[in-house]
Amino acid sequence: MVGGICGSNASSTTSGRIENCYNIGTINTIINDNDDKRNIAVIENEKAVVNNCYYLEDNYIAEEDGASGRDADDFASGEIAYRLQVGQDDPVWGQTLADEGGDPYPVLGGKTVYQNVTYSGCTVDTSLTIEYSNEEKDIKFTHALVKSEKVNADCEKDGMEAYWTCTSCQRRFSDEDGTKELNKLPVISAFGHDYKVDEEKSEDGTRVTLIFTCQREGCTADKHEVTVTLTAPDSLTYAGTAKEATVTQTPKDAFDSVSVSYESVDKRRSATLVEGKPVNAGDYKATVTVGTGEDAVSASVEYTIQKKEISVYSIDASDKIYDGAKKVKVSRVTLIGILEQDVVEADTTDLYGDLPDKNAGTYTEITLPKLKLVGDSADNYELIQPDNPLELIARVTIQKAQKAPNMPEASIEVDYTKTTVGAVTLPAGWKFDDTKLDTALEIDKTVTVTAKYAGEDAGNYEVESVEITLTRKACTHPTTKWIVDKEATVDAEGSRHKECTVCNTVLATETIAKLKAQTPDVTIRYTTHVQTYGWQGDENNANKWFANGKMAGTSGKAKRLEGIKIRVYGNDNLGIQYTTHCQSYGWLCEASGGCPDRCSEEWFSCTGCKLRRCECSFRCTPVGKLPCKEWFVSGGWRAGNVQYEPKCRRRSECKYCIPHTCTVLWLARLEVQWRDEWNKR
Repeated sequence: MVGGICGSNASSTTSGRIENCYNIGTINTIINDNDDKRNIAVIENEKAVVNNCYYLEDNYIAEEDGASGRDADDFASGEIAYRLQVGQDDPVWGQTLADEGGDPYPVLGGKTVYQNVTYSGCTVDTSLTIEYSNEEKDIKFTHALVKSEKVNADCEKDGMEAYWTCTSCQRRFSDEDGTKELNKLPVISAFGHDYKVDEEKSEDGTRVTLIFTCQREGCTADKHEVTVTLTAPDSLTYAGTAKEATVTQTPKDAFDSVSVSYESVDKRRSATLVEGKPVNAGDYKATVTVGTGEDAVSASVEYTIQKKEISVYSIDASDKIYDGAKKVKVSRVTLIGILEQDVVEADTTDLYGDLPDKNAGTYTEITLPKLKLVGDSADNYELIQPDNPLELIARVTIQKAQKAPNMPEASIEVDYTKTTVGAVTLPAGWKFDDTKLDTALEIDKTVTVTAKYAGEDAGNYEVESVEITLTRKACTHPTTKWIVDKEATVDAEGSRHKECTVCNTVLATETIAKLKAQTPDVTIRYTTHVQTYGWQGDENNANKWFANGKMAGTSGKAKRLEGIKIRVYGNDNLGIQYTTHCQSYGWLCEASGGCPDRCSEEWFSCTGCKLRRCECSFRCTPVGKLPCKEWFVSGGWRAGNVQYEPKCRRRSECKYCIPHTCTVLWLARLEVQWRDEWNKR
């Protein structure tokens, strides 16, 4: 047995499977019986299988199951290599196909061979042509193609690339060979407009227009120029509904993405949006936006929703008791014009109106102050203030008060000086019955009279009269005085008595002692040196100086007293005892006439020096001892029997006895009291 692949496949134990093989050789045997040779294998066992095997048909021996003969062209075309590989996952058979230098037969591990089909018509039902190639190609149909020319796109309209359509199957292709089928038409998208945007606003600011103009050369589309206009609402009075701006486009609906938003710009109060819309009274801004993102364009208008006007329908006020005023409490104010859903009312807290008169009576009119609105929606309304006076819905009564003010006590004790009823003073607004005014009042005897209220608001009280019991009291001698009945002399005593200045009753008497002998008249004269003015009077003529306690210097002009001169006339045995009170130093030591005040010579060394403020006290004194009164700055003259020695209290004994001038600054007080003391001496 001889075969191209296997000589015999007869043994049941060794029978096997032969597939995907080919033989191009000839079978030569010494036996010419063709039954003993085959191109592939001799099959003697039905279990042996030959499948998909090929041989050169020029070497044909006999028919073999599972094997077929093919000519050399079939092998060279790549068909056999394709058939041998079909059904195998791993690459086994291949063949390089080429007109020159290709493989004439399949080779193991050669280049993959693909079967490419071309139908004669548009469907697989038509005849086909098969070719083999090392390049895999789509199944090819033969179409009757008609070309659609390219259509250019513009700003608004899409264009179309060129394509071909089969007149038989209506399938479309992007190539003229019909190999590249299109799933969808090759649309060229519109460019879109290249807009330049301008804005125009109306003079009253209630309308704004965005003007879109395409800048692409040659653009003649409908939307070459588009306007978007935002207009504020016409009715701008609060009505409880949204007051929205309107948007119009020309051409209509030119843009898809157009939106309007709102915000409050009220500087007076916070006017809130309701669900993003302007409803409440206030100032708002509406903004129209065309487009989205970075390409968006906006424009705005502002407008005001005015408050809704409402008015007073009726007024109620409360009755009251007379209090001397026209004002009355307003209990209720009814308003008209308020929307049903809103809560608004007039504020009656501490609200008072004026009646035509303050007196007790019944009234039908009232004058109101400016009313104020309160409530959740008060800011949306404007109250028209009513014209005064207003008619009350119900009458208001001012009732009389219980009793008149300042009512006198039922019993009054009268001062001794009041001798008649008319002389008694009653509280303000009250007076006695005219017929009783001359009735006499006797000490410790009662008189009953009627007093009536006569104030300017008389008639507004239930009780306006009262019965009063008057009792005149005895004199308590509140002030007294001494009256000299007989003057005392040097030779005889006098007398005097003390009597009440009210009732003239004599309360005491006493004797006045004889007078002591008089000394010659003594006069003290002095003059002062005042800042700016100099010496007052004639410095060198003592007769023109001040005398016996008259004020020297100035008062109320803020002028310093810079010096003083003092002289005594009438008694050669008298001199001057003086002391000075200097600012910051107080009282200095005493000095006498002719004795320089050495304790204060720092201050009194010359006339006109700028010295500190001081006060000066002086008195007449003899050489020796004198009962006197001392001067104190805080308390004035104080009586006493101070024994005077003519010497300085802080320095050595005085040895000078010449006239002396004390130079001082600002004489605060200068008082001389000597005559009485000298006379009593």
